[in-house]
Amino acid sequence: MNEEILFVPLGDIHAGNKNCDYQKFEEYVNWIKATPNIYWLGMGDYADCILAGDEKRFDFDALDPNLPTPDEQYAYIEKVFRPIKDRCLGLLLGNHDFELQRRHAHRYVANDLCQRLELPFLGFNAYIRLHFTRKGKNGQTIDICATHGSTNARTPGGKINPLMHWASGFQADIYCYAHTHDKYVHERPYYALSTNMTMVERKQVFVLTGGFLEGYKLGTLSYVERKNLSPSKLGIVKISIWPETKQVRGQA
Repeated sequence: MNEEILFVPLGDIHAGNKNCDYQKFEEYVNWIKATPNIYWLGMGDYADCILAGDEKRFDFDALDPNLPTPDEQYAYIEKVFRPIKDRCLGLLLGNHDFELQRRHAHRYVANDLCQRLELPFLGFNAYIRLHFTRKGKNGQTIDICATHGSTNARTPGGKINPLMHWASGFQADIYCYAHTHDKYVHERPYYALSTNMTMVERKQVFVLTGGFLEGYKLGTLSYVERKNLSPSKLGIVKISIWPETKQVRGQA
């Protein structure tokens, strides 16, 4: 039986920003908790964590009064992540997480979230190998390459190109790129030799991993609205893995 495994990159939550869709975020976490055979990876920018001293980025109109400080924002993330921590592959660092760390000399992701939840801290980029075994059969591996990413692009092509350029330097089955707040899946077929020396077709999956920061929301102001950026489709990307045949497929 070739059992399906689901892999979910989860990030760009931006807790502490008024435009964060907490309800949608918690719905996905509850779905992960309730569904067997799902593994997930933290993609960074869990909290918005922009303080008043940051003159270029701080926006009082965007600050969520219920989670105004980084301590409260990361405590919220820790609380929501805790029920699904046992199926987490680790947490990446995002640019918002890093900027707070750089300015205030405190590693909220590495020293708070990861230590308290007992999760691997993965830095900006991670290479992950999933090894699947079935009794009486040789194991298969699926390689994942993931990064929070970095781009100021506005157009779909401008967001996808940095993903494909970055991925060209690494060999993997699945590539995950966050930061853009967009959801996108590209599948590229290729041919390989199986263990019995027959040619088989396989796929590489490239994904922009989505997020939970609403650009245009009644009653709030945001940098998305201020800079006339396009709305993004909120949520996650689901990646199906069939270990026995080493097949992967993405769904945005």
